[in-house]
Amino acid sequence: MRKGDFLFNDIIKGLHLPLACAMLLLVFCLPSAAWEGAADTKWYDDAPTAASYAISTAEEFAGLAALVNAASCDFEGKTITLSGDIDLSGRQWRPIGDFSTTPVKAFEGTLDGGGNTIKNLTISGTGTSAALFGYIGVSGVVKNITVTGSIAIAGDYVYLAGVADINRGVIERCENRAAVTGTLIMESVGENSYCAGIAARNYGRISSCLNNARVEGGAAAGISCENGGYFPDGLYQAEKAVIEGCENSGEIIGKVKGRATAGGIAVTANSYTLKNCINRGPVKGRGNSAVGGIAAETDSRTDATSSIDGCVNSGSVTLEGDGSGSGVGGIVGGTDGITKILNCRNTGNISGPNAPVGGITGRLGGDYGTVISNCVNSGTITSSYIDNESYAGGIAAINFLLIEDCANFGDIFLSGSGDSQNWIAAGGVAGANRGNSGTIRRCTSAGNVESFSTYMGGITGYNKAHDPQDDEGNITECAWLDTSAQRAAGDAETTAGARSFTSEQQQRIVTACLLTPASATVAQNGTTDFTLELFPGTGAPFGSHVMELSAAVTPDNIAAAAIKSAVVAVSGKSLGSAEMSVRVKFCPSNLSDPEFGPSETPHEIVFSAGINVVERIPAAGITLDKSAASLRKGETLTLAATVTPADSTDAVIWASGSPEAASVADGKVTAHAPGTAVITARAGKFSAECMVTVIDTDTTAGSGGCGAAPWSLLICLGAFCLQLRKNKK
Repeated sequence: MRKGDFLFNDIIKGLHLPLACAMLLLVFCLPSAAWEGAADTKWYDDAPTAASYAISTAEEFAGLAALVNAASCDFEGKTITLSGDIDLSGRQWRPIGDFSTTPVKAFEGTLDGGGNTIKNLTISGTGTSAALFGYIGVSGVVKNITVTGSIAIAGDYVYLAGVADINRGVIERCENRAAVTGTLIMESVGENSYCAGIAARNYGRISSCLNNARVEGGAAAGISCENGGYFPDGLYQAEKAVIEGCENSGEIIGKVKGRATAGGIAVTANSYTLKNCINRGPVKGRGNSAVGGIAAETDSRTDATSSIDGCVNSGSVTLEGDGSGSGVGGIVGGTDGITKILNCRNTGNISGPNAPVGGITGRLGGDYGTVISNCVNSGTITSSYIDNESYAGGIAAINFLLIEDCANFGDIFLSGSGDSQNWIAAGGVAGANRGNSGTIRRCTSAGNVESFSTYMGGITGYNKAHDPQDDEGNITECAWLDTSAQRAAGDAETTAGARSFTSEQQQRIVTACLLTPASATVAQNGTTDFTLELFPGTGAPFGSHVMELSAAVTPDNIAAAAIKSAVVAVSGKSLGSAEMSVRVKFCPSNLSDPEFGPSETPHEIVFSAGINVVERIPAAGITLDKSAASLRKGETLTLAATVTPADSTDAVIWASGSPEAASVADGKVTAHAPGTAVITARAGKFSAECMVTVIDTDTTAGSGGCGAAPWSLLICLGAFCLQLRKNKK
């Protein structure tokens, strides 16, 4: 071959890789085919009067969408089950059901996923509605499915979620793992941008659902954005919207200013019940917005029974930018209606500049009446004054009505500069307690309070009305740690209804009690525990403050409960969902008594907790304590596997890729012959690996040759091979 041929061939060969990459890029940039043209409806057409159907392919699932969207059948009274996972292969999906048409097209049947997954759901481009279901009607039920994929659309009005745009029926035991992103073409209409993990708009019931994906949009929530209130057709929804036993672990980001923007569970709630929900993910919002760990904002001016009960936030809640006109809270950012916040707990850090910031709620509205009762905060509260009202409180930033039987032991920081002291205050329970209506009773604070403002107190920073300022708020039977602030109210030398306590006394003071966890899943024939915790004291005798403790499960054929001192032990009996009611006759400490002994008059607290009894609790992940190891022939090593959740019923199955080199039994690895072996631990659908290198015991280091290879080189080589193996996967 001539010299020039070598050069030409090298150039051609060099073009192969970039050309291939370019072709692949072109393929991925092409719009994916839609499922509408590939729908299979034969399963229905052959038996249109059947009461139940089984779907096993993506084409058949697309057929369900085609039938509902063509108004051929709404499936009311019919049940559809999934025989296995459905892979939508990244092709464009049109949601099942459509509210925008006349007449509307709703799914009114029951879809039971049987624990299977809808994989690679993909909706992209521009539009207004994007989800697996567009409209679940009043009779519709969607349950037991997991959704993975990506939902990202842009438009003037954007409603998108993993499971449903509009839900008027029931969504239960569903999980979203699909990333949800909504982009506004016109930010000025941000009040109509809703992005959520489960449902964008909920006027029905969502129970025992999980979101484990990032949600980002104008307004964003882990479970559902808009809940209750006015339906899109302009009629008021008389039925209460319910979210119960739901959890969010995904990052929630709301991007539009000037509105309720981000909540770990919900954004807005009107006529509603939020019960036993947990947020673990970080929640972020932009300036001049309401941001909350559970809900951004509540506005229930027509329903006196609306409530947030038994909810827990452990995620950080952050407002970024200028926070004027907003509210930031561990449970609720702001309330503007009739709201009861009961038996809730915040452990996350809450922060926002130029804004009301509180451990339970930021802005506690009083025009219609809001009550906080038996709630606990241990998160750090941080606010900073720029040029607007800035309040920081362990329970509420501003209280207009009633805070009772609450405990704070989180630190409160209010920073800033300037001569203005108006509307700037920090307090252990409330930043400001409005004198014409605000009452704080039987509350304690053991958190440190620091503020550049003169209005700083162990209970409240400012205890007067806006106008007239002679009206003082009502503080009754309250106490604060004497090192946290100089006085109970920052604007008064003395406060008749409050006293300080020492660190030693704190150990035996009890103000609130909570049942944890808020809900639980237990395997059939398995057990799980709920615990009644007393706050803030850790040394208080349980029997002196809890006079009676009883528990009942409904229906009682699902699970049983037994009392063991401060523990309620629950055993799973048969598959299904149940609710446990726990009644407590509770005597908090008498805060008027210098000795802080138990009060003589008990009051009753009723907790509820959701219980799901399942055949198995699937693993959500598994890790090993080592990713690579080196053994000499004949040596052994025990690997430790950690499965999440801890109560998973999936057994750990061990295997060796090269048992002739190294075998494994119950995590114990035995080296047999020189070589490498990939040790795999599997729990359910998840696995973890460790690359084990076996070295011959006869191998000694020398001055040259292959036998002189150091162990470290072999270990690195093994780890490199393992990484290549993972990358291939």
